[in-house]
Amino acid sequence: KWATAWPPLAASLIAASTATGARLVTMSNLYGFARGVQPMRATDPLAPFMNKGRIRSDMWDDALRAHNEGRIQATEVRASDYFGPGLGETSHLGDRAVPPVLAGKSVSLLGPADVIHSWSFIGDVCTTMATVGTDDRSLGRAWHVPTLPAVTARTMINAISDEAGLPHVKIRQIPAIALRLGGLFSPVIRELLEVRYQFSEPFVIESSDTTEVFGLEP
Repeated sequence: KWATAWPPLAASLIAASTATGARLVTMSNLYGFARGVQPMRATDPLAPFMNKGRIRSDMWDDALRAHNEGRIQATEVRASDYFGPGLGETSHLGDRAVPPVLAGKSVSLLGPADVIHSWSFIGDVCTTMATVGTDDRSLGRAWHVPTLPAVTARTMINAISDEAGLPHVKIRQIPAIALRLGGLFSPVIRELLEVRYQFSEPFVIESSDTTEVFGLEP
């Protein structure tokens, strides 16, 4: 539903901001960056190559245009994949990982377990949004959530086991052929196929300018 739901929602937010004078602070992701750009910096130009990325890039372009024309005040926050409490099935380190770890069962991943990946803590996401939304220095550009150095999925999953005082569990990669076959019947799996590249190759965020300007640490 990305193509049908996001554009009108984004347009309505710009319209509401224009009408009320409320500052527009959008929460986004890294889909808009070109594949293979490492690390991804908030000041890098967006160069989307997939549909999800084009939609999110267009949303920001529209908001930034309205900001530059003086119709609204806008800023954007971007993060890598979330980890932390309360994320459920929306996070690769949520219900897909934590319950199996606590039950001593294997964890299935979209990509290899030993490729580095940036993981943004959900608490830092909220803090960053609240900070940039109330600081004029944030306006007219995007900011990355302060994020610790990239580590592998295996490192993160083992850390969950360590925190729980449990043995490390087996980690398996879902075969690409299984995803392609599943995508024939499941819209959700088809969506995962589009973003699988983020887990099959290094996917690294750079956020030092957020720390330097606002004093926020990951």
